[in-house]
Amino acid sequence: MLVKEQQENLHISLIPQITKQQVIAQRTATNGLTVYVINDSHRQVAEILGKNGLTVPASARQQVIDSIASISSMLTVQSDIGGTSSHAISVVADSRLHIHLQPVGQGIQIELFVQPFSDGGPLYKPGVGGTTVLAEIDGKQLQTTRDFKLENRYLKQALSMCPELYAVKEPKWLLDDAESALEALLHLQALGDFAVLEWPKGKKIQLSREAGLSQVQFSVRKEKDWFSVEGSVQIDDDHVWICSV
Repeated sequence: MLVKEQQENLHISLIPQITKQQVIAQRTATNGLTVYVINDSHRQVAEILGKNGLTVPASARQQVIDSIASISSMLTVQSDIGGTSSHAISVVADSRLHIHLQPVGQGIQIELFVQPFSDGGPLYKPGVGGTTVLAEIDGKQLQTTRDFKLENRYLKQALSMCPELYAVKEPKWLLDDAESALEALLHLQALGDFAVLEWPKGKKIQLSREAGLSQVQFSVRKEKDWFSVEGSVQIDDDHVWICSV
């Protein structure tokens, strides 16, 4: 559900628009799919709002806030009208970046989200969507106000610290070669507390610790009219990489 302020009115609508279908699938800007399973309760709300949504005077702001809070158990609500409901518990928004990672061939797919409720709930692109979010998390009606300024600051910081994440309209990247993927992972792991790395769709790509010069050994031997060079890198107690030239 989306609640937006329009001049002196408030407009309430459902996104996507509910039809006779039991399942609605929408393609996202990054060629993914968002799937909605529609039940009778959703249809009742859709009938009340009408095909074009419901417009009410802005003076009814608090009544609207309380009403949408009461149905947040079946619908996630995004709103830009501010205010809080006495029917929902207010919590501080979590503005950290949730970086979803998925192995693809020799590379990796990277997608950035924010999750306003730290214990779960809906995901949004940083700085996009309603500022106020109401949802049911673990049986509790919760509400929070997103900090778009902080979300965008974290996004800008991540892009500056990870040069593999080139400029795009949507924060989603496919790095299809192993070298770029590993470089990106090293940079992402160094982002710090404002970013959470997650692997929701596949097995993690395991990275060992970085090896320094103290773990490198070389030996040079004279072989008739040429020299042979052999080197090894002690990655950890179980892994040694050896190269001979």
